[in-house]
Amino acid sequence: PVTIGQLMVIKQKLTNNYIDLENYSFAKALLENEILPELKASNDQLNYNTSLITYGQVLYHLKIYDKATSTLKAAIEGLRPFNNEHLTAFAYAFLGKAALATKRPIEALHFFNLATPLALESRSDQATYIVNQHLELLITQRNYSYAQEIVNDPRLEKLLTTAELPIQAKYYRLAGEILLATRNNERALEAIKR
Repeated sequence: PVTIGQLMVIKQKLTNNYIDLENYSFAKALLENEILPELKASNDQLNYNTSLITYGQVLYHLKIYDKATSTLKAAIEGLRPFNNEHLTAFAYAFLGKAALATKRPIEALHFFNLATPLALESRSDQATYIVNQHLELLITQRNYSYAQEIVNDPRLEKLLTTAELPIQAKYYRLAGEILLATRNNERALEAIKR
């Protein structure tokens, strides 16, 4: 027989499959009707708040930005006792994306300013993805000096070696643009060549 915990893992994997297939409505229904209520009833706070982040991500993709924002904020608060930098960074990044989608660039910058250091510290596989989003925002705001501080972070080099090739390529394109804007021509050329 399958245990409740095993059944929950299967449901969470199914939700992730729906997200990968961009079938956000099914993912939303599974989260709302089964996963979140069951986790809340079991008092499994870590998995509940992790699933809240997934729910916030799904709501973002469905363009339900206000609910996504409140859900992600609740998840961050619920994760505080666990000190999980990776999950918290991911939630802050989606808060930033939701703020951008609703034309609140200052708030978006605030959330990405919170997400990036956590992502870099956690050495998460999502770190370079989050950094790229942050750098794009800083470029649109012409905040090249702060963007260069991020590019200069020594933790990035190791993270980039494990990042997927398209994420690496995007980072080096963004870094090249930032370094050119800050008149670091030699380093910009190096980044662009990569």
